[in-house]
Amino acid sequence: MTTPTAPSHLSKRAEADWKHFHRKFELDDDCEHILVELLEALDRKREAQAELKRDGIVIKNRAGELRPHPAASIERDSRLAVLRCLRALGLPLSEEADKRKSGRPPRSYPAMVGEAQSA
Repeated sequence: MTTPTAPSHLSKRAEADWKHFHRKFELDDDCEHILVELLEALDRKREAQAELKRDGIVIKNRAGELRPHPAASIERDSRLAVLRCLRALGLPLSEEADKRKSGRPPRSYPAMVGEAQSA
């Protein structure tokens, strides 16, 4: 099975993630749409993190008062979007969480059609 071409607006890192997901899983159209949303959110989160690293978590406004950096809310919102997309795809939030299998039982998600067969 050939890997579909990643959307052109994604970063190089997101394009690599796109290829990884398509090698590991068979994705239906709905899953592919969620995957695009996931990768876009990861790109936004990384951009916001870079700005926060460069400028700091607070900045001065025109009056010289310290205010939260606008990228802080972008990072937070993007992080939440990433988590929601992972949940919608039925993927664990981390490898450790997948191994523990503790907490509430996993929900059944129809999103993933199945794992791709290893070659």
